[in-house]
Amino acid sequence: MFSIKYFIIAVSCKIDELLKEITKKHRIRSIGFEPALIDSEVMTMEIVAEYRVLETDFAIIGKNGFQP
Repeated sequence: MFSIKYFIIAVSCKIDELLKEITKKHRIRSIGFEPALIDSEVMTMEIVAEYRVLETDFAIIGKNGFQP
């Protein structure tokens, strides 16, 4: 079984790979400001949080940012 750090890295790499494939022809965002996090980072945080059964934004992000 993966440690949580390796799990986060594996999920992040797979999401980044799939997102690049999905968005080859169409961008997700076309207007607006640049977000602080890229889409694959947000998706990774949500998937890892779901895996770890974290249900609130505070539980996901924590006091000092995303903590594995």
